[in-house]
Amino acid sequence: MALAFDEFGRPFIILREQESKTRLRGLEAQKSNISAGKAVARILRSSLGPKGMDKMLQSPDGDITISYYPYLSFLNVCLLTCLPFYF
Repeated sequence: MALAFDEFGRPFIILREQESKTRLRGLEAQKSNISAGKAVARILRSSLGPKGMDKMLQSPDGDITISYYPYLSFLNVCLLTCLPFYF
């Protein structure tokens, strides 16, 4: 993994292992999507209902966020884990 900058000075990450990855198709893609959906359900399940619990999230740089709202928790997890690889 390497850090580079575009013409406007915005940083982005270059993943070196990207060449070795292949695109999933067919049944393997479906299995991967089902697995991702189950992971999302596991994250959100304990936040819903009368016995819903708060979520404590820690970012890679050490910031801690506590949230009761399931959508906000899920959005934070996506922002902390997914988006740094795209920007």
